[in-house]
Amino acid sequence: MRKVLFYTYVGPVMGFGYNHIKYKEWNQATSLYGTEYVSGPHFNGGCAFNLHAENFIGDFRIEYMYNLNDGNHVITHFFYSIFGKYRWPINEMFGITSGLGIYFETPPSNTNYNGCAGLQVPVGVMVKTSFDTRLFADFVTRFGYYGYDDNNAKIKLSDSSYKVSYGLQIGFLFKVGRL
Repeated sequence: MRKVLFYTYVGPVMGFGYNHIKYKEWNQATSLYGTEYVSGPHFNGGCAFNLHAENFIGDFRIEYMYNLNDGNHVITHFFYSIFGKYRWPINEMFGITSGLGIYFETPPSNTNYNGCAGLQVPVGVMVKTSFDTRLFADFVTRFGYYGYDDNNAKIKLSDSSYKVSYGLQIGFLFKVGRL
Protein backbone atom coordinates (compact mmCIF):
# COMPACT_ATOMS: atom_id res chain seq x y z
CA MET A 1 0.00 0.00 0.00
CA ARG A 2 1.34 3.39 -1.01
CA LYS A 3 1.50 6.19 1.57
CA VAL A 4 0.03 9.55 0.50
CA LEU A 5 1.86 12.61 1.81
CA PHE A 6 -0.01 15.76 2.80
CA TYR A 7 1.83 19.08 2.38
CA THR A 8 0.73 22.35 3.96
CA TYR A 9 1.19 25.74 2.31
CA VAL A 10 0.47 29.29 3.43
CA GLY A 11 0.82 32.63 1.66
CA PRO A 12 -0.69 35.94 0.58
CA VAL A 13 -3.65 36.17 -1.77
CA MET A 14 -5.28 39.18 -3.40
CA GLY A 15 -7.95 39.72 -5.97
CA PHE A 16 -10.44 41.92 -7.72
CA GLY A 17 -13.77 41.44 -9.44
CA TYR A 18 -17.28 42.72 -9.99
CA ASN A 19 -20.53 42.46 -7.95
CA HIS A 20 -24.19 42.39 -8.96
CA ILE A 21 -26.47 42.75 -5.94
CA LYS A 22 -30.25 42.76 -5.47
CA TYR A 23 -31.73 43.42 -2.04
CA LYS A 24 -34.72 44.84 -0.20
CA GLU A 25 -34.30 48.05 1.73
CA TRP A 26 -36.65 49.96 4.00
CA ASN A 27 -37.78 53.18 2.36
CA GLN A 28 -38.48 55.83 5.02
CA ALA A 29 -40.52 58.01 2.63
CA THR A 30 -42.99 55.28 1.60
CA SER A 31 -42.74 53.09 4.74
CA LEU A 32 -42.33 50.06 2.48
CA TYR A 33 -39.57 47.71 1.48
CA GLY A 34 -38.20 48.58 -1.94
CA THR A 35 -35.99 46.50 -4.19
CA GLU A 36 -32.53 47.91 -4.87
CA TYR A 37 -30.07 46.87 -7.57
CA VAL A 38 -26.42 47.85 -7.20
CA SER A 39 -23.20 46.77 -8.85
CA GLY A 40 -19.55 47.66 -8.80
CA PRO A 41 -16.02 46.42 -8.35
CA HIS A 42 -14.61 44.65 -5.32
CA PHE A 43 -11.02 44.26 -4.10
CA ASN A 44 -9.77 41.79 -1.53
CA GLY A 45 -6.59 40.58 0.11
CA GLY A 46 -5.56 38.23 2.86
CA CYS A 47 -4.01 34.86 3.60
CA ALA A 48 -4.46 31.44 1.94
CA PHE A 49 -3.93 28.11 3.71
CA ASN A 50 -3.62 25.03 1.47
CA LEU A 51 -3.40 21.30 2.08
CA HIS A 52 -2.10 19.29 -0.89
CA ALA A 53 -2.43 15.51 -1.21
CA GLU A 54 -1.16 14.43 -4.64
CA ASN A 55 -3.51 16.31 -7.02
CA PHE A 56 -6.20 17.15 -4.44
CA ILE A 57 -6.13 20.60 -2.84
CA GLY A 58 -7.98 21.89 0.20
CA ASP A 59 -7.97 25.70 0.15
CA PHE A 60 -9.04 27.97 3.04
CA ARG A 61 -8.74 31.76 2.78
CA ILE A 62 -9.25 34.63 5.21
CA GLU A 63 -9.48 38.00 3.50
CA TYR A 64 -10.79 41.53 3.90
CA MET A 65 -13.03 42.74 1.07
CA TYR A 66 -13.69 46.27 -0.14
CA ASN A 67 -16.88 46.65 -2.25
CA LEU A 68 -17.32 49.87 -4.21
CA ASN A 69 -20.93 49.47 -5.34
CA ASP A 70 -22.42 52.46 -7.19
CA GLY A 71 -20.58 54.98 -5.04
CA ASN A 72 -23.20 55.15 -2.24
CA HIS A 73 -22.96 51.47 -1.27
CA VAL A 74 -19.33 51.14 -0.18
CA ILE A 75 -18.98 48.15 2.17
CA THR A 76 -15.90 46.60 3.78
CA HIS A 77 -16.07 43.25 5.60
CA PHE A 78 -14.33 39.95 6.31
CA PHE A 79 -14.44 37.29 3.61
CA TYR A 80 -13.86 33.56 4.25
CA SER A 81 -13.73 30.92 1.55
CA ILE A 82 -13.26 27.16 1.46
CA PHE A 83 -12.51 25.27 -1.76
CA GLY A 84 -12.02 21.65 -2.65
CA LYS A 85 -9.99 21.64 -5.87
CA TYR A 86 -8.41 19.10 -8.18
CA ARG A 87 -5.20 19.75 -10.11
CA TRP A 88 -4.84 18.30 -13.59
CA PRO A 89 -1.07 18.27 -14.24
CA ILE A 90 0.00 19.49 -17.68
CA ASN A 91 3.66 18.87 -16.89
CA GLU A 92 5.93 18.77 -13.82
CA MET A 93 5.55 22.52 -13.17
CA PHE A 94 2.15 23.55 -14.53
CA GLY A 95 -1.40 22.40 -13.76
CA ILE A 96 -5.02 23.37 -14.34
CA THR A 97 -7.23 23.53 -11.23
CA SER A 98 -10.98 23.46 -10.74
CA GLY A 99 -13.37 22.67 -7.95
CA LEU A 100 -16.25 23.78 -5.78
CA GLY A 101 -16.48 25.77 -2.59
CA ILE A 102 -18.46 27.86 -0.17
CA TYR A 103 -17.91 31.40 1.04
CA PHE A 104 -18.99 33.63 3.92
CA GLU A 105 -19.02 37.41 4.25
CA THR A 106 -19.19 38.51 7.88
CA PRO A 107 -19.00 41.58 10.09
CA PRO A 108 -17.21 43.60 11.30
CA SER A 109 -18.21 45.99 8.59
CA ASN A 110 -18.17 49.72 8.04
CA THR A 111 -21.99 49.71 7.85
CA ASN A 112 -24.96 47.65 9.07
CA TYR A 113 -24.28 44.49 7.07
CA ASN A 114 -25.25 41.05 8.33
CA GLY A 115 -23.15 39.13 5.83
CA CYS A 116 -23.65 36.76 2.94
CA ALA A 117 -23.03 33.09 2.18
CA GLY A 118 -23.12 30.99 -0.94
CA LEU A 119 -21.42 28.71 -3.43
CA GLN A 120 -18.38 29.45 -5.55
CA VAL A 121 -16.64 27.76 -8.47
CA PRO A 122 -12.92 28.33 -9.13
CA VAL A 123 -11.11 27.58 -12.39
CA GLY A 124 -7.42 28.36 -12.46
CA VAL A 125 -3.78 27.49 -12.89
CA MET A 126 -1.06 26.50 -10.45
CA VAL A 127 2.64 26.86 -11.20
CA LYS A 128 5.40 25.17 -9.21
CA THR A 129 7.87 28.07 -8.93
CA SER A 130 10.38 26.12 -6.80
CA PHE A 131 10.48 22.97 -4.68
CA ASP A 132 8.77 24.80 -1.79
CA THR A 133 6.62 27.47 -3.49
CA ARG A 134 3.53 27.65 -5.70
CA LEU A 135 1.94 30.49 -7.66
CA PHE A 136 -1.78 30.26 -8.40
CA ALA A 137 -4.42 32.26 -10.22
CA ASP A 138 -8.13 31.46 -9.95
CA PHE A 139 -11.08 32.89 -11.83
CA VAL A 140 -13.94 32.56 -9.34
CA THR A 141 -17.70 32.93 -9.81
CA ARG A 142 -19.96 33.23 -6.75
CA PHE A 143 -23.67 33.18 -6.01
CA GLY A 144 -25.05 33.74 -2.52
CA TYR A 145 -27.92 34.98 -0.40
CA TYR A 146 -27.65 37.36 2.50
CA GLY A 147 -29.74 38.41 5.44
CA TYR A 148 -31.13 41.79 6.30
CA ASP A 149 -32.54 43.30 9.47
CA ASP A 150 -36.25 43.97 9.37
CA ASN A 151 -38.22 45.98 11.95
CA ASN A 152 -38.31 42.97 14.30
CA ALA A 153 -34.51 42.64 14.24
CA LYS A 154 -34.72 39.21 12.62
CA ILE A 155 -32.25 38.06 10.02
CA LYS A 156 -34.04 36.66 7.00
CA LEU A 157 -32.53 34.85 4.08
CA SER A 158 -34.51 35.59 0.99
CA ASP A 159 -34.36 34.83 -2.70
CA SER A 160 -35.09 38.52 -3.17
CA SER A 161 -31.71 39.41 -1.61
CA TYR A 162 -28.78 37.90 -3.48
CA LYS A 163 -25.26 38.65 -4.67
CA VAL A 164 -23.57 37.42 -7.85
CA SER A 165 -19.88 38.16 -8.29
CA TYR A 166 -16.91 37.06 -10.32
CA GLY A 167 -13.25 37.92 -10.25
CA LEU A 168 -9.60 36.94 -10.36
CA GLN A 169 -7.60 35.81 -7.33
CA ILE A 170 -3.79 35.56 -7.37
CA GLY A 171 -1.65 34.09 -4.61
CA PHE A 172 1.82 32.83 -3.75
CA LEU A 173 2.20 29.85 -1.41
CA PHE A 174 5.14 28.71 0.72
CA LYS A 175 5.44 25.13 1.94
CA VAL A 176 5.36 25.15 5.74
CA GLY A 177 5.12 21.48 6.61
CA ARG A 178 4.08 17.93 5.95
CA LEU A 179 1.42 15.83 7.67
